[in-house]
This record gives sequence, structure tokens and C-alpha cells, in this order.
Amino acid sequence: MKRFLFTTVFVALVLVLAVAAVFALKSPDAVQTAAVEAPALASPASVLAPTAGEKYNFIAMPLDASDSFSYTASGLLGYVNGATAVMKWDAANQYYVTYTGGPGDFALEIGGAYFLLLDNSADSVLSFVGDVPAQGSVSFSLVKETGASGCKYNTISLPLDEGSITTASQLMSDIGGVDSVVRWDATTQHYVTYTGGPGDFAVSIGYPYLVCLNNSAPANWP
Repeated sequence: MKRFLFTTVFVALVLVLAVAAVFALKSPDAVQTAAVEAPALASPASVLAPTAGEKYNFIAMPLDASDSFSYTASGLLGYVNGATAVMKWDAANQYYVTYTGGPGDFALEIGGAYFLLLDNSADSVLSFVGDVPAQGSVSFSLVKETGASGCKYNTISLPLDEGSITTASQLMSDIGGVDSVVRWDATTQHYVTYTGGPGDFAVSIGYPYLVCLNNSAPANWP
């Protein structure tokens, strides 16, 4: 498989594919969307409150970067300068799982989405070298609401071979059974939520999102 450079600047994720693939996090676009807390979705800060100077960033792992670090929460925590916690969403139980060192380490997944809590000593750029997954190999097992109403949150990333999906509304339609699509605004430390109608926002391959799935959602995507 081809080897690519994975670079992040901590504030939001941009993917550039040229001779190499470069991933960058930058300040959010000026497009206005409603920055509101998603219903029934707790902020990561409500689980582990940041100290002064700490901020949460939401990243995806679209490449197999296991050559850069051990593909575990502890490996990522040790690799990222200034990282104090790694957090993942447990869709089955609808809560965050947090690793800050010691017991409770967990494995990372290619395509997985994770929150990083970074202090003010963190670098502005983070780079990995990794393999691009085979086309169609990144797929998410989804947890959906089984009742007549309501939805359950799942974390996903937009796979590198799904570049035709460019907006939250398209992502919602492509998955099916989605009540809302949520992104994290690292600048404001709030969720930005799209539920249909106004407030659609751009999505990009390699970015992480949360989707809230009702009982008509599929078992897997894509």
C-alpha cells in the first residue's frame, strides 16, 4: 500500500491529496452554522473538565499509522506532545471512555474518531506516516435506536474513498436513518449540529463526525 504523510494542526482538519496526503487542522470556516450542544450528547468537557490552557480536539485516524506509534490510546498519548487524555465514544453504552494513563488503555481503529485533550505546551502540527487503507476496507458497525423514536450517537470518519460526500446533508442521506450530523468546533469548544434544512455544513474525507441514528439506520456504513 502507498505510504502517506499525516499532518495535523490542532484546531480543525483539512485533507490535501497530491503527491502525498497531508492532513491539517485549521480554524473553522467563516460559514455560519448553529453552534449548539447536540440533544442528549454531553460535551467531553463534562466528563473530564479541562484545566486552564487545555482544549479538546476531535481527530480521525484515516491512515494505518501503526509505524508511527503503538496503535493504542497510550501510544497516541505518548506520541502527541502536550496530550493529557484520549477519549473515545462508546456507542453501545452512549458515553465517553477516557484514558489518561495507567489502567484502561484501549486499542485505536483505522478510521476511528477520538478526542485529544491538549495543554498549552502542545505543538501546532502533528505528523504521522501511514498506509492508505484498501478501498472499501473502512466500515463502521453502527448502533441505532430500536424504539419508535429517538436516536443513538455513533462516531465515524468520512473514509478516504468517499470524496463524493461533501456536506452534512449528503452524509445524512448516504447513511440513512440519521437524525443529526455533528462536528466539533475546537475554537469554541462546542458541537455544531445539522438536523436537516438550514445550517448545512461542509464535510471532508478524513474528518471525524458524530451521527445520531434512528431505527431505520443500517447496521453498517458505508
